[in-house]
Amino acid sequence: MYLEDSAREVPPVAIANAAREALRMSDMLQTMLNLSRSSLSNGNAQSINHARYINTAISRLDNLITEYLALLEQENLSSSDTRNLEGVINFSSNIAHAASICVSGLLAHASQLRRHAWALSNEQQDELSAVMDRLIRNQRQASALFMAEDLKTARYLAFEKDHFRDIETSAAERYMKNIKAGQIDTADIGSLYLEILRDIKAINSHLVGAAAYPILAKHNELLPNRLRIRDD
Repeated sequence: MYLEDSAREVPPVAIANAAREALRMSDMLQTMLNLSRSSLSNGNAQSINHARYINTAISRLDNLITEYLALLEQENLSSSDTRNLEGVINFSSNIAHAASICVSGLLAHASQLRRHAWALSNEQQDELSAVMDRLIRNQRQASALFMAEDLKTARYLAFEKDHFRDIETSAAERYMKNIKAGQIDTADIGSLYLEILRDIKAINSHLVGAAAYPILAKHNELLPNRLRIRDD
Protein backbone atom coordinates (compact mmCIF):
# COMPACT_ATOMS: atom_id res chain seq x y z
CA MET A 1 0.00 0.00 0.00
CA TYR A 2 1.27 3.47 -0.97
CA LEU A 3 -0.40 5.42 1.86
CA GLU A 4 2.81 6.12 3.76
CA ASP A 5 2.67 8.44 6.76
CA SER A 6 6.02 10.02 5.93
CA ALA A 7 4.76 11.12 2.50
CA ARG A 8 2.21 13.46 4.09
CA GLU A 9 5.05 15.89 4.75
CA VAL A 10 5.07 16.56 0.99
CA PRO A 11 1.40 16.99 -0.03
CA PRO A 12 1.85 16.41 -3.80
CA VAL A 13 3.57 13.10 -3.07
CA ALA A 14 0.86 12.06 -0.60
CA ILE A 15 -1.89 12.94 -3.06
CA ALA A 16 -0.14 11.02 -5.83
CA ASN A 17 0.13 8.01 -3.52
CA ALA A 18 -3.59 8.23 -2.76
CA ALA A 19 -4.32 8.45 -6.48
CA ARG A 20 -2.42 5.22 -7.09
CA GLU A 21 -4.56 3.49 -4.48
CA ALA A 22 -7.71 4.95 -6.06
CA LEU A 23 -6.63 3.46 -9.38
CA ARG A 24 -6.17 0.13 -7.64
CA MET A 25 -9.78 0.44 -6.47
CA SER A 26 -10.83 0.92 -10.09
CA ASP A 27 -8.92 -2.19 -11.14
CA MET A 28 -10.71 -4.11 -8.40
CA LEU A 29 -14.04 -2.74 -9.63
CA GLN A 30 -13.26 -4.06 -13.10
CA THR A 31 -12.77 -7.52 -11.58
CA MET A 32 -16.11 -7.15 -9.80
CA LEU A 33 -17.84 -6.19 -13.03
CA ASN A 34 -16.42 -9.21 -14.82
CA LEU A 35 -17.53 -11.44 -11.95
CA SER A 36 -20.98 -9.85 -12.02
CA ARG A 37 -21.19 -10.48 -15.74
CA SER A 38 -20.31 -14.13 -15.17
CA SER A 39 -22.72 -14.48 -12.26
CA LEU A 40 -25.63 -13.03 -14.22
CA SER A 41 -25.00 -15.44 -17.09
CA ASN A 42 -24.45 -18.65 -15.13
CA GLY A 43 -25.33 -17.96 -11.48
CA ASN A 44 -21.88 -19.03 -10.28
CA ALA A 45 -22.00 -18.84 -6.49
CA GLN A 46 -18.21 -18.75 -6.22
CA SER A 47 -18.06 -15.65 -8.41
CA ILE A 48 -20.68 -13.98 -6.22
CA ASN A 49 -18.72 -14.67 -3.02
CA HIS A 50 -15.46 -13.50 -4.60
CA ALA A 51 -17.05 -10.23 -5.74
CA ARG A 52 -18.42 -9.59 -2.26
CA TYR A 53 -14.96 -10.05 -0.80
CA ILE A 54 -13.52 -7.55 -3.27
CA ASN A 55 -16.26 -5.05 -2.45
CA THR A 56 -15.26 -5.19 1.21
CA ALA A 57 -11.66 -4.45 0.22
CA ILE A 58 -12.74 -1.53 -1.97
CA SER A 59 -14.84 -0.02 0.80
CA ARG A 60 -11.97 -0.30 3.25
CA LEU A 61 -9.52 1.27 0.81
CA ASP A 62 -11.90 4.14 0.09
CA ASN A 63 -12.08 4.90 3.82
CA LEU A 64 -8.31 4.69 4.17
CA ILE A 65 -7.78 7.11 1.28
CA THR A 66 -10.23 9.62 2.76
CA GLU A 67 -8.67 9.40 6.21
CA TYR A 68 -5.15 9.65 4.79
CA LEU A 69 -5.89 12.80 2.80
CA ALA A 70 -7.90 14.37 5.63
CA LEU A 71 -4.76 14.39 7.78
CA LEU A 72 -2.87 16.62 5.35
CA GLU A 73 -2.18 20.08 6.77
CA GLN A 74 -4.51 22.40 4.86
CA GLU A 75 -2.17 25.37 5.15
CA ASN A 76 0.48 23.40 3.28
CA LEU A 77 -1.76 22.76 0.28
CA SER A 78 -1.55 24.87 -2.86
CA SER A 79 -4.68 25.50 -4.92
CA SER A 80 -3.48 22.80 -7.31
CA ASP A 81 -2.98 20.37 -4.42
CA THR A 82 -6.50 21.05 -3.19
CA ARG A 83 -8.01 20.38 -6.64
CA ASN A 84 -6.05 17.16 -6.99
CA LEU A 85 -7.00 16.05 -3.49
CA GLU A 86 -10.68 16.66 -4.17
CA GLY A 87 -10.35 14.80 -7.47
CA VAL A 88 -8.90 11.72 -5.76
CA ILE A 89 -11.62 11.68 -3.10
CA ASN A 90 -14.34 12.15 -5.73
CA PHE A 91 -12.93 9.33 -7.86
CA SER A 92 -12.49 6.86 -5.00
CA SER A 93 -15.94 7.65 -3.57
CA ASN A 94 -17.69 7.07 -6.90
CA ILE A 95 -15.77 3.84 -7.49
CA ALA A 96 -16.76 2.62 -4.01
CA HIS A 97 -20.42 3.45 -4.69
CA ALA A 98 -20.27 1.62 -8.02
CA ALA A 99 -18.81 -1.44 -6.29
CA SER A 100 -21.55 -1.31 -3.67
CA ILE A 101 -24.20 -1.39 -6.40
CA CYS A 102 -22.48 -4.46 -7.86
CA VAL A 103 -23.10 -6.25 -4.57
CA SER A 104 -26.50 -4.89 -3.52
CA GLY A 105 -27.84 -4.87 -7.06
CA LEU A 106 -26.21 -7.02 -9.73
CA LEU A 107 -25.00 -9.83 -7.47
CA ALA A 108 -28.26 -9.85 -5.52
CA HIS A 109 -30.14 -10.21 -8.81
CA ALA A 110 -27.79 -12.99 -9.91
CA SER A 111 -28.53 -14.80 -6.65
CA GLN A 112 -32.25 -14.34 -7.22
CA LEU A 113 -32.01 -15.81 -10.72
CA ARG A 114 -30.11 -18.77 -9.33
CA ARG A 115 -32.43 -19.26 -6.34
CA HIS A 116 -35.60 -19.31 -8.47
CA ALA A 117 -33.95 -21.19 -11.35
CA TRP A 118 -35.03 -18.38 -13.64
CA ALA A 119 -33.49 -17.90 -17.07
CA LEU A 120 -33.35 -14.72 -19.10
CA SER A 121 -34.58 -14.93 -22.66
CA ASN A 122 -32.03 -15.19 -25.46
CA GLU A 123 -32.75 -11.57 -26.39
CA GLN A 124 -32.19 -10.43 -22.80
CA GLN A 125 -29.00 -12.46 -22.49
CA ASP A 126 -27.56 -11.01 -25.69
CA GLU A 127 -28.48 -7.47 -24.72
CA LEU A 128 -27.13 -7.90 -21.19
CA SER A 129 -23.83 -9.26 -22.48
CA ALA A 130 -23.41 -6.25 -24.78
CA VAL A 131 -24.39 -3.80 -22.05
CA MET A 132 -21.96 -5.29 -19.54
CA ASP A 133 -19.17 -5.21 -22.14
CA ARG A 134 -19.90 -1.53 -22.71
CA LEU A 135 -19.96 -0.84 -18.97
CA ILE A 136 -16.56 -2.51 -18.50
CA ARG A 137 -15.19 -0.49 -21.40
CA ASN A 138 -16.44 2.69 -19.74
CA GLN A 139 -14.76 1.66 -16.50
CA ARG A 140 -11.47 1.45 -18.38
CA GLN A 141 -12.12 4.85 -19.93
CA ALA A 142 -12.79 6.32 -16.49
CA SER A 143 -9.46 5.01 -15.20
CA ALA A 144 -7.66 6.40 -18.24
CA LEU A 145 -9.27 9.82 -17.72
CA PHE A 146 -8.27 9.82 -14.06
CA MET A 147 -4.66 9.20 -15.03
CA ALA A 148 -4.53 11.62 -17.97
CA GLU A 149 -7.10 14.35 -18.57
CA ASP A 150 -8.60 14.34 -22.06
CA LEU A 151 -11.55 16.60 -22.81
CA LYS A 152 -12.75 14.72 -25.89
CA THR A 153 -12.81 11.40 -24.04
CA ALA A 154 -14.58 13.03 -21.09
CA ARG A 155 -17.32 14.29 -23.42
CA TYR A 156 -17.68 10.83 -24.95
CA LEU A 157 -17.96 9.14 -21.56
CA ALA A 158 -20.53 11.67 -20.34
CA PHE A 159 -22.74 11.05 -23.37
CA GLU A 160 -22.69 7.33 -22.58
CA LYS A 161 -25.32 8.08 -19.94
CA ASP A 162 -27.81 8.64 -22.76
CA HIS A 163 -27.04 5.21 -24.23
CA PHE A 164 -27.73 3.38 -20.97
CA ARG A 165 -30.87 5.43 -20.39
CA ASP A 166 -32.15 4.52 -23.86
CA ILE A 167 -31.50 0.81 -23.27
CA GLU A 168 -33.52 0.89 -20.05
CA THR A 169 -36.35 2.80 -21.72
CA SER A 170 -36.53 0.34 -24.60
CA ALA A 171 -36.53 -2.64 -22.23
CA ALA A 172 -39.32 -1.06 -20.16
CA GLU A 173 -41.40 -0.54 -23.30
CA ARG A 174 -40.93 -4.18 -24.32
CA TYR A 175 -41.86 -5.30 -20.83
CA MET A 176 -45.12 -3.33 -20.83
CA LYS A 177 -45.92 -4.57 -24.34
CA ASN A 178 -45.51 -8.18 -23.20
CA ILE A 179 -47.69 -7.61 -20.14
CA LYS A 180 -50.43 -6.06 -22.26
CA ALA A 181 -50.15 -9.04 -24.63
CA GLY A 182 -50.93 -11.35 -21.73
CA GLN A 183 -47.43 -12.79 -21.22
CA ILE A 184 -47.85 -12.83 -17.44
CA ASP A 185 -45.66 -15.91 -16.97
CA THR A 186 -42.53 -13.88 -17.77
CA ALA A 187 -43.51 -10.82 -15.70
CA ASP A 188 -41.26 -11.59 -12.72
CA ILE A 189 -38.20 -12.20 -14.87
CA GLY A 190 -38.96 -9.13 -16.96
CA SER A 191 -39.22 -6.98 -13.84
CA LEU A 192 -35.93 -8.34 -12.50
CA TYR A 193 -34.25 -7.68 -15.83
CA LEU A 194 -35.33 -4.03 -15.65
CA GLU A 195 -33.82 -3.78 -12.18
CA ILE A 196 -30.55 -5.19 -13.53
CA LEU A 197 -30.47 -2.56 -16.28
CA ARG A 198 -31.22 0.21 -13.75
CA ASP A 199 -28.31 -0.93 -11.60
CA ILE A 200 -26.00 -1.01 -14.61
CA LYS A 201 -27.12 2.51 -15.51
CA ALA A 202 -26.42 3.66 -11.95
CA ILE A 203 -22.93 2.13 -12.00
CA ASN A 204 -22.19 3.87 -15.29
CA SER A 205 -23.37 7.17 -13.79
CA HIS A 206 -20.81 6.78 -11.00
CA LEU A 207 -18.09 6.16 -13.58
CA VAL A 208 -19.08 9.36 -15.37
CA GLY A 209 -19.14 11.24 -12.08
CA ALA A 210 -15.77 9.82 -11.08
CA ALA A 211 -13.80 10.86 -14.14
CA ALA A 212 -15.72 12.76 -16.84
CA TYR A 213 -17.68 15.39 -14.95
CA PRO A 214 -14.69 16.89 -13.08
CA ILE A 215 -12.93 17.50 -16.42
CA LEU A 216 -16.04 18.93 -18.07
CA ALA A 217 -16.70 21.18 -15.08
CA LYS A 218 -13.13 22.45 -15.23
CA HIS A 219 -13.70 23.45 -18.87
CA ASN A 220 -17.13 24.95 -18.16
CA GLU A 221 -18.92 22.31 -20.23
CA LEU A 222 -21.50 21.29 -17.66
CA LEU A 223 -24.93 22.79 -17.34
CA PRO A 224 -26.93 22.13 -14.14
CA ASN A 225 -28.44 18.89 -15.43
CA ARG A 226 -26.67 17.95 -18.65
CA LEU A 227 -23.60 18.23 -20.81
CA ARG A 228 -23.20 21.45 -22.75
CA ILE A 229 -23.50 20.72 -26.48
CA ARG A 230 -20.50 21.81 -28.51
CA ASP A 231 -19.68 21.62 -32.20
CA ASP A 232 -15.97 20.75 -31.85
